[in-house]
Amino acid sequence: MPKSEKRENQPPVLVQQPTQEKIHQLGRNAAPKQRRKATGASLRD
Repeated sequence: MPKSEKRENQPPVLVQQPTQEKIHQLGRNAAPKQRRKATGASLRD
């Protein structure tokens, strides 16, 4: 049973990687206001 739980937790992690790459691409191509949203506190620093 615990193995099935781990399997369920793995797919979302794999999905998060491509989404982060997309956010990085959006930050580069998007306007400065959208870049602030993509990078968040990073730009504040």
